[in-house]
Amino acid sequence: MASIRILIFSGGFLLCAAFLSGVTSAQQVLKDNLPPAKLSPVPYILSDAVVTQQWPVTLPLVNAPETLTHLSPGQCIRVGVIASGKGHKDLIGKVSIGFTVRYGAQKESFPTEDPQSTKQMKPEGSDFVTSALAAGGIEAPDMSMASMAGSAGKWCVPSEAQGGKVDVAVTVTVDGKTTKMKPTVAEVDSLVSLPAPFKSAEEASDWMQRYHFSPRPALLVPAAQLILPHKDGLPFAQEFLVSAVKQDPAAAARLGPELTACDRVTKLFMLDLFDKANTHLDQPPILNDDEKQILAQAPALPDPFDMTPDRELFSKLDRLWGNFAATGRIEPVKALTSALAWRTDYDAFVEMKKEGKKPTELTSSLVRALTYMAAGWSLSSFKRSDGLAADYIEAISASPETPASIKKELAGLDSEPAFKRNNEK
Repeated sequence: MASIRILIFSGGFLLCAAFLSGVTSAQQVLKDNLPPAKLSPVPYILSDAVVTQQWPVTLPLVNAPETLTHLSPGQCIRVGVIASGKGHKDLIGKVSIGFTVRYGAQKESFPTEDPQSTKQMKPEGSDFVTSALAAGGIEAPDMSMASMAGSAGKWCVPSEAQGGKVDVAVTVTVDGKTTKMKPTVAEVDSLVSLPAPFKSAEEASDWMQRYHFSPRPALLVPAAQLILPHKDGLPFAQEFLVSAVKQDPAAAARLGPELTACDRVTKLFMLDLFDKANTHLDQPPILNDDEKQILAQAPALPDPFDMTPDRELFSKLDRLWGNFAATGRIEPVKALTSALAWRTDYDAFVEMKKEGKKPTELTSSLVRALTYMAAGWSLSSFKRSDGLAADYIEAISASPETPASIKKELAGLDSEPAFKRNNEK
């Protein structure tokens, strides 16, 4: 993938240079520096969710998805093909994709077909440029430098898979000419004693935040063991873990031996979340009567999508981001943007502070005002740090179903003082 990453990074560098020298030259800088369109010889292994869940609800121009290097039992994948350079949109519109998957003794071939979907790819750094221009009331130039097609064919890892390599051979046909792409390989996680790529709670938290780009349910238990001692992040962790289990039930159901081997607190915590996710373990840990009673008395989790203005609403924002981190779905982002409708409550709160008044109780209006601020700050933060969240925010802002009042707030995510913490103002 290195050549594609270099291309996209170079594009972002050109955009930033063009922005600094004047927006009128930005589009010309792009056009003058693009070579003729061609296909990358290296295909992507895409999560099926990218093509069927994310792309249908985003705008034509999106941030590039990640190619998967690790797969899980029950997970479904598609093949992605990249066209870059001048005329990439026309070229990607002509491709047909076929591929063959070899896993152990199994072999499955998918016929050459038109793509399931195509998208134009943003260069790295373009979200920053777009936001900077928008803050000045300037429309960004056409920044697409590459396009990706996601295959119509879909392959799913067998639910009984025990690990091992998956070899994917891809062919692309353009105008009747068929080209073999470079072979690509992924590894199926074994789900047993897998070395974790994180060693601290901070590293595990970072891994959770980006889980939707490359899900690995085999690492949920070791991540939970590191996160649990830090109670301040519990709402996010609870919703993340229960949503991740729901997202990949075939793989999660086989984590029983991992839970049996871990400490008692993590075991009971995860078993409770498995129950709330309606996912049954194939080999559940054996519990004593005391442990069974603890699980029977575990409280229900709040519904993060219930935006009733009460004390629980503040932690629900974290739960919504936990759901997003696990699933990569647009629904939690939509729920967060709905809180931006409470601008009048925030204005009333500001006026009360100007008059020197202090609240004597946590009213519904005060909850809405504080939630408006917290939701705006978190949306602004994720917009800068998460490409998929940025794509969703753009799509929500452009949707005719989004009220004008919320569109106005979304346009000010990077500039509204209410959405900045004290150390950022």
